[in-house]
Amino acid sequence: MSDQSRPPRRPVGGSRNPVSRPRKVAGRDVPGTPDEPLEEQPVEEPSSEEAPPAEEPDGEELSPEAGEPLAEDEPSRSGGGRRRVVLVAVAVVLAAALAVEAWYLYGSSDPVVSAERPVVTGKIAHRSAVESAARSTSEILSYGFEDFDAQVEDATTKMTPEFAAEFEGTAADVKDRFVEERITQEIRVVASSVVTASDDEVRALLFLDQYVAKAGEGTSVTPYRAVVTVKRSDGGWLVSDIETQ
Repeated sequence: MSDQSRPPRRPVGGSRNPVSRPRKVAGRDVPGTPDEPLEEQPVEEPSSEEAPPAEEPDGEELSPEAGEPLAEDEPSRSGGGRRRVVLVAVAVVLAAALAVEAWYLYGSSDPVVSAERPVVTGKIAHRSAVESAARSTSEILSYGFEDFDAQVEDATTKMTPEFAAEFEGTAADVKDRFVEERITQEIRVVASSVVTASDDEVRALLFLDQYVAKAGEGTSVTPYRAVVTVKRSDGGWLVSDIETQ
């Protein structure tokens, strides 16, 4: 194409040399001339070194007045409040349950036995006393012609001094018959229950089977009942009375 057919360049007022349209190199406008090619600017590669992490806030929450809304924190705060309320309620229920259980097991603070309230001690306490009464009664009333005196002496260690003196007198009255007829007596406790109970004294109802063996006559069984009173001592429960029925 000849120079005559080329459209004339449009001069720009106030400039001697025409200015070419900027070219984009690496995303930037770079001025250039129509006669000289633009020199491409080297593109800076991002540094492989990671930028230091931003400092975390020191834990202080900004209030809405400081410009930071706390709308996201409000649900967690209300949820924490509800959890605290639930925990407190559970603790109160557990405390009440433990109090009821303690009263049931160990009894109330009222030590007075009455017709309206014959048992004023806890189940564990009076059950232990009833078991002691049953065991002692079986050992006290089980004796025979062999080593009669030794058996009676051992039986008195399970009694109060007053009842021991009474029992020794009764045993002396039947000793001759036991020795002469070669009698052996054994008492077995079939069932037991509490009649009255306080911290210091318990009366137990015992259902007994009496096995009596005589030389040449075999063994007979006689059921009967007895109300046995035991009193607390430093060595445990001691029998203070036996009433047969």
